[in-house]
Amino acid sequence: MGPTTKPIARTARVQPIAAAKPGPSRQHVQVAVRIRPMGSLDRVESVLKAPTHPVVLVPSKKKQLQFDHVFDDTATDAAVFAPVEPLLASFLAGYNATVLAYGQTGSGKSYSMGSDGVNPHGIIPLALDAIFARLAGDDTWTAHVTFCEIYGDDVRDLYAKQTLLKVTDALSPMSVEGADDAQRRLLDGLRHRTTAATKMNATSSRSHAIFTLHLQQRNECRSLRSKLHFVDLAGSERQKKTLAEGLRFREGVNINKGLLALGNVMNALSEKKAHVPYRDSKLTRLLQDALGGNSQTLMLACVSPAKRHLSETLNSLEYALRVRKICNNVSLNAVQSDSPAVLELRRQIDALLVEKTTLQSQLAALVAQQQATLGLPIAWHARQVHAFFLEAAPIVWDLLRAASQRIERISIQTVVAVAAHPRVRQAKNDMQRHPVASVVVLWIANVGFVVSCSAMYCVDLVLPRLLT
Repeated sequence: MGPTTKPIARTARVQPIAAAKPGPSRQHVQVAVRIRPMGSLDRVESVLKAPTHPVVLVPSKKKQLQFDHVFDDTATDAAVFAPVEPLLASFLAGYNATVLAYGQTGSGKSYSMGSDGVNPHGIIPLALDAIFARLAGDDTWTAHVTFCEIYGDDVRDLYAKQTLLKVTDALSPMSVEGADDAQRRLLDGLRHRTTAATKMNATSSRSHAIFTLHLQQRNECRSLRSKLHFVDLAGSERQKKTLAEGLRFREGVNINKGLLALGNVMNALSEKKAHVPYRDSKLTRLLQDALGGNSQTLMLACVSPAKRHLSETLNSLEYALRVRKICNNVSLNAVQSDSPAVLELRRQIDALLVEKTTLQSQLAALVAQQQATLGLPIAWHARQVHAFFLEAAPIVWDLLRAASQRIERISIQTVVAVAAHPRVRQAKNDMQRHPVASVVVLWIANVGFVVSCSAMYCVDLVLPRLLT
């Protein structure tokens, strides 16, 4: 269990947060290095130098390492907090942000973060002060915090005092209304965090802790939902220095195992490998957004200048250099607002869609009615007329043929009757006496015969073909 903590008095040292400016969507992880003061057991000589900002010198190894920010052992908490302020501005603008502290045990991570329940000017208390000072007087936001630790390979909810079965299980949200309220929630969770004494640290954290502030801001058009993670990683350990045994030894093994998985993820990201092993541990699953995901991230690497810790210090610095090569894909966390004005607009849109459907139905009915009134398309008429003639052709042909035959019979009867008439006989005798008149009458008769035959040919042969 963690040490007994109580709310601590804090002086108001809040600086206004500048508004966030739109930046590139792809941003590399910022890295700051803090060199802790020499301890009472350390020799006076420091193995680290910070002659110019932001460079760290390791004279004994002839190394010169460059980071985004470097703070020597004289730096104040306010100076260390300065690189965090741009992340707070982005957080208030709707972007996710992460502050991650890394280093060997006893290097000052929890003190710098303010997650030890002792330092009132650590990063977390100062960040809470600055954020809620910016939100003061605005009633369009709601906030809550969650707090969990990764102990071994178990995720523990520090508010519900229970172990989660899955990484995706929801943590217990605790509503907060201001900086003091959020600080009390932080201390409540710290009381349940696993700590223990080792040879190197009297209050060594035996777990990785993640304290998250969730903020939702609303207006009439949209809602912004952003998260600010404060990650206090357990320190890397060497058993020969901690002299850990039994449970403490197993805890140290699990801590190093989680940090190794985290290192593998950092290596894969810095080398831009296709596969990133986030699933190798629950710690890396929880930090997936912070490393290579949707978050602006600042890593604070805490190191000791003592010669006896040189190996661990070099490991931490090399770790930080790899992290600096990681790029995150940052995007705004905006969702459509559910305010009354937006709901009214949605209702109007739905009504317009219904009206559109009704008008389309009415238009279709009018078109159908017009087609029925004016007739069907010409192509349909042509087909119908053709079908009618095909059906009527045999009947018409039979009628015309019968009529032709009747006319033929009548014509023959007429010729016979005319030839037998007395006057015709008298005219025949007269033509025999006048040859010229006989020729004219014969010619007229021949013409009549040709016309009659032509009419019968049309009725018998041509007309049926036309009708079919």
